[in-house]
Amino acid sequence: MSLPYPDVDALRRAYVFDDLQSFLDIYYANCDVLRTEQDFSDLTLAYLTKAASQGVGMPRSSSTRRRTPHAVFPSRPAAQGSVTPSTKV
Repeated sequence: MSLPYPDVDALRRAYVFDDLQSFLDIYYANCDVLRTEQDFSDLTLAYLTKAASQGVGMPRSSSTRRRTPHAVFPSRPAAQGSVTPSTKV
């Protein structure tokens, strides 16, 4: 895959948005490279790894306030089969 930027600095400058359209141009270009389940899995793992390294944790949510056991939420849906909106947990 080739990028439409001559170097890393030019790519970084592209992330300085002037308006909504300049944001959307980059957003859609980024979305275009996510094509397979593995692409989304890799992106999610990279994001969560980076967030954890920065001390970002799971916020308290309505499920934790209700004391819903974490076992109800699959930690790795791909390892447990497909999870769809109709899947009952």
